[in-house]
Amino acid sequence: MEISVLKEFLFILGFSIVVFFISNKLKLPAVGGFLTTGVLIGPSGLGLISNPKRIELLAEIGIMLLLFTVGIEFSIEKLKEMKKSYWISGFLQIILTVFITALSLSHLKYPFSKGIFYGFLISLSSTALVMRILSDRKEIDSPQGKLSVGILLFQDLSFVPMIILTPVLAGRISLSLNTLITRFFLGILTVFLIIVVARKVMPYFLYLIVKTKVREAFLFSTLFVLIGMSFITSYFGFSLALGAFIAGLILSESEYSHLLYSDILPLKDLFNSLFFISIGLLLDLNFVWKEKFLVAEVFALISIVKVLIIFFVVKFMGFPLRIASLVSLSLFQIGEFSFLLSKIGNQYGLISKDVYQIFIASSVCSFIATPFVIEFSSLIFEKFPIQKLKILKPSKKEEKIGELKNHVIIAG
Repeated sequence: MEISVLKEFLFILGFSIVVFFISNKLKLPAVGGFLTTGVLIGPSGLGLISNPKRIELLAEIGIMLLLFTVGIEFSIEKLKEMKKSYWISGFLQIILTVFITALSLSHLKYPFSKGIFYGFLISLSSTALVMRILSDRKEIDSPQGKLSVGILLFQDLSFVPMIILTPVLAGRISLSLNTLITRFFLGILTVFLIIVVARKVMPYFLYLIVKTKVREAFLFSTLFVLIGMSFITSYFGFSLALGAFIAGLILSESEYSHLLYSDILPLKDLFNSLFFISIGLLLDLNFVWKEKFLVAEVFALISIVKVLIIFFVVKFMGFPLRIASLVSLSLFQIGEFSFLLSKIGNQYGLISKDVYQIFIASSVCSFIATPFVIEFSSLIFEKFPIQKLKILKPSKKEEKIGELKNHVIIAG
């Protein structure tokens, strides 16, 4: 067994190097290369990794480690600084997506509860994928980058009540107003207690570790917090990934966060790559080919609906056409939390095995398409600026730069 696991990691690393080299030569996004690597070595490709349980484990570990690094980068203070318009945009996007999905499926004789659950799945976009692409393109601090990140963070936080409501939608728990309110606030209270206790205890704990002046002890303590938080959230019925994200947020508040980040940074790209490769492993090419037209229809329908809803919401919030277009084309894909939620829904009977496979295939297709769509949309706006087309006058929101105080300029 040990040799088998080692062999599979060897295949992952070897094919990643080859595909990454080809992607770099062709000037294609690295994320697309990693997803392609997963497809190539997966069960429906060359079959170098064919153990379904191991694939799911790789995917879950990949998501957990990835969201831990995302949590480190976004401190709680930074979340507070997010503009209200970003949070409102995220809220409206989720509500409209869930409502339109449920209403549309009810006309196709689907139960309204299933429609709401499918709306949950579709409403979430990929924080991991979009953040990676924006980071590679140096666009996180751009207007479209900030708005995209704001919407993504709201979606990630919305994942908590979605998990809580899933058993209710499945009929495992009686559907009543008291039940909904109780379970919703139980989830919020759980997360709140974890954060408060950790923020009170963590600074002293890290201080004692740093006093040892043993760098390895600090790294081990970080992993202890990561796995501990993941275990706690999992124990309370939430996902491991949510605990990892909370652990990252908690540690980001520490005065030693810079030391932590320097230790984690070398592993960050490895975590990212592992996640994207594990998603590629989930794609069943035989199923996709057999149901190619249905998968294409679902993929196109989900993409178009999400683009239109996000575009409408961003325009409604007063942002210019260019920003609305770039943000909507960046967030059209299905999110990594949707994979976890679909797995939970499958266990509760909210989504059948065939629908689950179609959803996974459509989702992976959206993942693979995202880097190319973002690249293409940016090129279009660079070559054909909206200002030149006289569709919209330059926005004051894009031109206005806040007054700087006590700032430092670093050149070179």
